[in-house]
Amino acid sequence: MGDIIVKVMWDEEAEVWIAICDDLGLALESESYDRLIDRVIEAAPEMAQLRSLECTSINISTCDHRYLIDPHKNRSNETNMVKYWIYEIEMSEEAKKKCDEVRDICGLNTYDELFSTTIQYVIHLAESDPDGLQKAISEIKEHPEDTLDIKIVKEYPVYNEDNDEHMIKKESDEA
Repeated sequence: MGDIIVKVMWDEEAEVWIAICDDLGLALESESYDRLIDRVIEAAPEMAQLRSLECTSINISTCDHRYLIDPHKNRSNETNMVKYWIYEIEMSEEAKKKCDEVRDICGLNTYDELFSTTIQYVIHLAESDPDGLQKAISEIKEHPEDTLDIKIVKEYPVYNEDNDEHMIKKESDEA
């Protein structure tokens, strides 16, 4: 099955944190975010096992935090906080040429600068002009034939105790 995602969100009306995962048949709530995470860490691997789900990891995803749980370990409140993510991107030759053009126009030297600047710009738009951003996204979705072929093909979590070299070696060992 691969990864399973447990969604955690604040329920404004009930004034509690809730965790939901249809794959696991999981629905939990708590007034405390930390207590809810502890309960998910305890229950999720057991629910996966009870449902005979073969999964590589169980992701707990909230708007503020992201944790990764290895369901094959006895966690006993052990959580590896993800420090950051490394993304592998695939793009067509046409998309690469367009990215190069934009990078040159903007005076950016690397793809890191291009992607970082682009993401920061989108975040800025989301905060300053969310309606304008939604309109632009809707227009792009209405004309998929005009979009460039760029996609994330893999993501690598790097935990607090890991470094880049350790993560890259770990991923290549698993491949």
